[in-house]
Amino acid sequence: MKITLFTLLFLFSSAAIWAQPGRNRCQNGPLNRQTFLQQKRAVGALQQAGDKLEQAKSVALGFCLSSDQVREIAELFDNDFDRLEFTKEAWHTVFDKEQYLTVMDAFIQASAMFQLYQHIQAEQQAPMPGTVPSPIPTVAYPDAQAYTGNTGCQSPASDANFDKAFLQIAEQADDQARMNNARMHWQNNCFSVTQIMKFALEFKQEGARFQFLKNVSSKVYDTGNLNFAVQVLPSDNLKKEWYQWLSGQQSTTPAAAGETTCSVTEDSMGKILNSLRQQGVNSSRTNLAKQQIRVHKCFTAQQVKRIVATLSVESSRLEVMKFAFEYTVDPAEYLNILDVLTVQSSRDEVAKMVR
Repeated sequence: MKITLFTLLFLFSSAAIWAQPGRNRCQNGPLNRQTFLQQKRAVGALQQAGDKLEQAKSVALGFCLSSDQVREIAELFDNDFDRLEFTKEAWHTVFDKEQYLTVMDAFIQASAMFQLYQHIQAEQQAPMPGTVPSPIPTVAYPDAQAYTGNTGCQSPASDANFDKAFLQIAEQADDQARMNNARMHWQNNCFSVTQIMKFALEFKQEGARFQFLKNVSSKVYDTGNLNFAVQVLPSDNLKKEWYQWLSGQQSTTPAAAGETTCSVTEDSMGKILNSLRQQGVNSSRTNLAKQQIRVHKCFTAQQVKRIVATLSVESSRLEVMKFAFEYTVDPAEYLNILDVLTVQSSRDEVAKMVR
């Protein structure tokens, strides 16, 4: 990739500018139209995609651009990949960050728009230099593909349709506007619980999240996973209300005499184990394991053993094994799966619970 001396000088001088605390590069507003058009022509004149991308980044780094100017330069690229790389870089120095979503008009694919949105969200949540970042709550999303329970509609929206809806909801000015926009989408689409959880997190007020979840619950594919949504409600009071509301919506009846005992099929078990292995963080895997156990309810002791074996931390294995006991159809067999625990004190604790 060709890097000109001009580019290196720009990178060096701009880094020096940003190293000076309190200095505002955009205090005089974005680049005037004449100078901007000159820079835009310089980018557009380059034939090699790599050279064009480097030159565009140099302009964004060396000058103060508005969101509209970033969009105009982004439209010079032949593909969304280069547009995404440029607009992610330009975000750091743009004059009017509050208008940056207009840059998405330059993209063709909704997936690229969504990636830019996620980048902006991550940048806005990044801690200031010298500060200790606050821990981000872990959210364990249910796997709709592994779901085998009752369904509220035929199939959830595709990733592309979800991305489009998500961006439209996210760019609304306030929670009421988000609710109105979301209503159009849930009236015409079916969503998974994971998708509605991601929608809900865009609402700033917890009460609005709660109301949204109740409103959209009738258009959810994996209805048995709705208890997962409690994770997006921070306060204990609303968590309790959510569980109470769910219990009122979901009627349960005892099995009729002679009815076959409930069970988890091998196909369902394979999907559950696969979804657990896809969780990279042990805490997320632990939460998901407990939620899958609660949803499917009827496991054999050997199936519990296979779930526990996916966990890498002994304390998590013990926690899930104790939790799963009341959802086991053959609890007497629990004493035969203690070898899944590696610490003797853990085995003793489970054995005491069984007895």
